[in-house]
Amino acid sequence: MAREKVGSRTVVRDGKNSTYQLVYRVEGQGLTSAAAISQILAESPTSVVVDGVTLSNRTPSVRDISNGYWEGTVNYKHIASKGAEDSNQNLDEAGKIEVTCDFGTETKHITEGEAVGTAYPVTGGWTVPAGSNPINVTDNGVEGVDILSPAGNLQITKVFTNAEVFATDWIQNRADLRCHTNNAAYYGFEAGSLLFTRMSFTVRNSGDVPVTFQFQHRGNLNEPTAISTGNVDKKGHEYLWTRYETTEEVQAGETIITRQPLAQYVHQVYKTADFSTLLSTTP
Repeated sequence: MAREKVGSRTVVRDGKNSTYQLVYRVEGQGLTSAAAISQILAESPTSVVVDGVTLSNRTPSVRDISNGYWEGTVNYKHIASKGAEDSNQNLDEAGKIEVTCDFGTETKHITEGEAVGTAYPVTGGWTVPAGSNPINVTDNGVEGVDILSPAGNLQITKVFTNAEVFATDWIQNRADLRCHTNNAAYYGFEAGSLLFTRMSFTVRNSGDVPVTFQFQHRGNLNEPTAISTGNVDKKGHEYLWTRYETTEEVQAGETIITRQPLAQYVHQVYKTADFSTLLSTTP
């Protein structure tokens, strides 16, 4: 028989992070631990209310005191409390959203510099043509150089219900938006500056499903480049490239073959999509 020990209740009041503990004394010669646990579960409530929150995650344990006596403990916590999940521990309600931004840099290859800082030509040798700033010019082309360029990441996690996530086409419709850019401003980022790269989720015991959406950010360009004569309008994930032509110049009485920029082109390489549908509860 299991009896609650007088004065053994321990309560911590902290909303959905509240805890509640009951301690029992179990008597019975020859009882197994499984039988002792069955007795304390039969005597303990299936849930308790602390700080206005129902704690229904009930965990029993027992220890053998000896001579036919067991001490049993029943711990209660909220089904989605901080300790209930290893991940997304601060997201415990369906509909809650967490946004994380990480701004850094990435490697970018360029063929034109902003300006020639200092030139040290050999006497009578080749110099960079006026109006052009090519980097690493060879007889066969412009090799360029790798530099760091501003870049970043956006991560949005929203808790959905199991029924919402596993509704027909809900997962597929969002997975199909990978490798698309935003066709309108999204969470403060300009149209074309976000690339949807990843979606991931884990189903909790409670049935709630935190879904994480990840995006790569690159800033849009709307200003002259090193070689343009006017503004170049390029979205963050569009591709800008330069067409060169081979020309001959006479410097110090010597004909020199060099490379001159002819034109620049902006290409759209990703399709666009409406990202506002990602966090919707409907397919």
